[in-house]
Amino acid sequence: MASTLTITLEDLEIWTHIGVPEEERATHQKLLITLNFSIPTPQNDQIAETVDYALVAQTIQQFADKNTFLLIETFANQLANELQKRFPILSITLTLKKFILPNCRWVAVTLTR
Repeated sequence: MASTLTITLEDLEIWTHIGVPEEERATHQKLLITLNFSIPTPQNDQIAETVDYALVAQTIQQFADKNTFLLIETFANQLANELQKRFPILSITLTLKKFILPNCRWVAVTLTR
């Protein structure tokens, strides 16, 4: 049976336009994304055998730059779709943290598939 490994990017800071009220979407907001994804274990010490996590981080920011969402739930779902389409990811869990409520450290959603 083939083994898998998990790569984690923790609290990747991105900036995007997101929020239900139009005024909230008008300015960039910081999101923190924690991403865990499983891939087949590389058999050789070659970047081509794995997923380049720097490219994953770049892809996430590019996704945030070109899309505007009302809901972080939608952002999480469509980001997971994009990452699984672009990279050989077997499973993925991502958490998005948004800093919008004044009496709350953050609001977060977690998606797993």
